[in-house]
This record gives sequence, C-alpha cells and structure tokens, in this order.
Amino acid sequence: GTGYAFVDSIAEFFGMTAETSALSAPVEPNSDDPDAPLAPCTKTSAGSGPWNTAGTWSPSGVPGAGAVVCIASGHTVTLNVNSASIAELQVSGTLSLGDNTARTLTVTGDVTIAASATLDIANFNDTHTVNIGGDLTNDGTFDMNTGSNDMARVVFNGAANQTVSGGGATTDFHFITINNTGAANNNIVEFSPTNLTAVAGFLNDGGGTPDSSLDDGVIKMSGSYPFSNTFFPLAAWTINSDEGIWINNPNVTVS
Repeated sequence: GTGYAFVDSIAEFFGMTAETSALSAPVEPNSDDPDAPLAPCTKTSAGSGPWNTAGTWSPSGVPGAGAVVCIASGHTVTLNVNSASIAELQVSGTLSLGDNTARTLTVTGDVTIAASATLDIANFNDTHTVNIGGDLTNDGTFDMNTGSNDMARVVFNGAANQTVSGGGATTDFHFITINNTGAANNNIVEFSPTNLTAVAGFLNDGGGTPDSSLDDGVIKMSGSYPFSNTFFPLAAWTINSDEGIWINNPNVTVS
C-alpha cells in the first residue's frame, strides 16, 4: 500500500536501500514554486562587518524579527550575537556563524545561498544552532561542520513540508534535528541537493548524552547523491508513530 513504513527499532534499518525499503510515496501537497521570486530584501549588507553593528546594514540598523536579510556579493558578515531571529535569509556573499561564542540563528522562513556564496562556521571552537522554518536552497557552500570543534546543529522546525535542495558543491551537516509539526503528509523534510554529507549518527540532539533528534515529522532522502551513513548516535532507537525515515534515493544506505 501507500504511506510510510515505520519500524520499532533502528536496527531494522541496517542495510536498507531504496530498493529494499519498499517505502512508497503518499501524495504530497506541492506548494513550492521553484520559479517564484525571492522576497524583497529589507536589510542588505552595506559592507563586511559584524552582524550587530548598525553600519553593516542598509538601511542602518541591526536586523530584527520579520527582516528579510540579504548578504551582498563580496561582503562577509559574522554573526556575533547570542541569538538572532529573522524572517528570511538570502546569501550572495558570506555569512559566518560565531566569534568564539556559541550563537543561535533562527530563520522562520527560507534560507537561500547563491552560487559562489557561503554560509559556514567561523574558525572558533563552538557549537552553534541554526533553526530553519522554511526551505533551504544551496547553490553555493553550506558547511555546518568546518572542523572538529567548529560546527552547528541545524533544526528544521517548520509546520509544513520543507525541502533541502540546490546544486552547490558542498551541503555539509553536523547534527540535524527534524521537528516538523505539520499534519501527516505535510510534515516531511525532503533532502534532494546535488551533494549531501553529514557526520555519522547525525540525528543527534547534541546533548552530553547521545539522544535521537528525530523529534517530529519525516526525514525523506531523495535525489541521487551517494550517502551511506548511520542515522542515529546509537543502534537501539524507537521511531515513534509521528516520525519516519523515508528512503527515496537508490544511492542512500542506512548502515
């Protein structure tokens, strides 16, 4: 039949591929228009500098909730506030997270990274958090795991289907949290970029004791990128009835 195949233990996923998973696709709402224009910028970088400096932005002033933030080509902005919350992020230059302190960036809508643009971690020993409520489109470099101590946990916390897509050469994750609160068939976070990498056991909440970060919703691995990895930090995990792993890519293996 159609729908998701849920299992009682992650052990049942070992060796699973798209051919062996027998997960067939339910009908998904198609609300995403790939040709839709980006939202108009309300805060655009005026030059390189720290996020919390008014002069870094045009019009002058630090971006706040509801802002559509655009990092212009040739500019490098460093997130140097404990917590920043905005509506949408468009990167044509470089946005680096952190300045020797753990930071949190919350984007309630979409994150878009243009070709030759970069969203990454500054060279400090920190673990940051990036919350994304919409889609992530990466045509450049999205690197949340730049070194052994330079990393960010990415939380997908939308209330409807979300996508991770784009033709960027680097789409690299450290820990990923799936916490999509949409209704059934509208709670899917679908990964279909050209390239995808992540640390082993990437569905990890990042706490001191390893714990699953498949909190709510379905992670769907689509596209054609090669990906063979452990999904959870330990072997014995229960996938609850409001959660799921959907293998929709013949080159993905849960090891």
